Amino acid sequence: MGNYQVRFLGDKGGVIRLSYPTYYLVLQCPKMIYQVCLIRLNMNKTDFMKFLIFLFGLLLSLSGWSQSCLPNGITFSTQSQIDNFQTNYPNCTEIEGNVTISGSSITNLYGLNPIIHIGGSLTIAYSPSLTSLTGLDNLESIGSYVEILYNHLLNSLTGLERLASVGSGLFIGQNDFLTNLIGLDSLQYVGGDFSINTNYALTSLNGLS
Repeated sequence: MGNYQVRFLGDKGGVIRLSYPTYYLVLQCPKMIYQVCLIRLNMNKTDFMKFLIFLFGLLLSLSGWSQSCLPNGITFSTQSQIDNFQTNYPNCTEIEGNVTISGSSITNLYGLNPIIHIGGSLTIAYSPSLTSLTGLDNLESIGSYVEILYNHLLNSLTGLERLASVGSGLFIGQNDFLTNLIGLDSLQYVGGDFSINTNYALTSLNGLS
């Protein structure tokens, strides 16, 4: 196979030229790169066709890395539902609808680790055995509001360290053992009300920058 070079351009893409013996191919790179790749290929036609087959196979595999899912949202009411999330919804990193986490048996959120974005709201409420939010470590943005309410053993917001944007309000209340807000360090935008009330053990606002 001939030599090729890769360099990064802006965010416009499309095939701009295919002319032997030098082929130019412009493709949208994977989401995680947020760039467009211009690939300059110096090869004969046979090698070029081989390269295309290889490239399309690679792109198909990359497309499986992330996937939007659950337009109607999802409710987790048991620990087993959380534990089985990755099995039941493989490659699901962006939930389009609302997410509700509420159940007396829920002790951790580890199974939700792949989630990067929630298009709707996130409600974590009435989960009396939940002590932290670890498991939401990759969550970066939420399209609507966030409610963290009535989780009596919740003592930390650890797990939300990557959360940067909440489209609507953020409500934190009635979490009796919550002592600080560490975990909200990356939060940059809240599109509505930001309410913190009736967290009786809260002695510090550390975590809000």
